[in-house]
Amino acid sequence: DVLAMPKLSADITQTTFGLAYIAHDRIYTRPPAFIGSAMLFLIDLAQVLRVLLQPAFGWTRSTYNVVKYADIIYLASYLISMPLPRFSLFIAAVLLSIAMIAVV
Repeated sequence: DVLAMPKLSADITQTTFGLAYIAHDRIYTRPPAFIGSAMLFLIDLAQVLRVLLQPAFGWTRSTYNVVKYADIIYLASYLISMPLPRFSLFIAAVLLSIAMIAVV
């Protein structure tokens, strides 16, 4: 049959409509939960793009820099490291890790 969709495209279509349905359902039942989920999704998407658009995969350095500089992790670490040296952040991370291990 010429009009039959291949299995992969049918799966992608079904998944896309399923996600749209879930998002639509959450918008009308719990807007704050949907906004939080959408923000986490966008942060994860930026992380994946940052890995996939590396020059090792054939992308130009300028394309990689655009994605890298727009990444939330880069922005947060850049803004925090301006007033604080990186060594103090390392010490704070080690102390927090020790405290979490002690609590658990």
